[in-house]
Amino acid sequence: MDSFAGVLAAIIILGAAVTKSVDLVRNAVDKDATMPPVTWNILAFVVGVAYCVGWQIDMTPAIISLIPSLADQSSRLSGVSGQVLTGMLAGGASGFAHDLFQNLSAGAALKRAKAKTG
Repeated sequence: MDSFAGVLAAIIILGAAVTKSVDLVRNAVDKDATMPPVTWNILAFVVGVAYCVGWQIDMTPAIISLIPSLADQSSRLSGVSGQVLTGMLAGGASGFAHDLFQNLSAGAALKRAKAKTG
């Protein structure tokens, strides 16, 4: 997976898994939305790291290989440190995935509302 598009797609897919997990926890624990939003940001990073360490997902060699001047340094961030970094990236990408899912859901809700009135 030495292409930028492949790496980006993998990180976004991981981010989608993280955002759905965080949404599940938020819906179960904070139905009234009383907890500060930063709680869910922190949980996204924790879940991302947990997934990547637990599943041993390490995208850092693929990411580093895309940067020619760092290509020979890829072994420094492999293993658990690479898994943690990949998890942090997945946690960050979960914000993008969350916004994407929100927009898709809003669009579907609008279509349903128009179908009922029209």
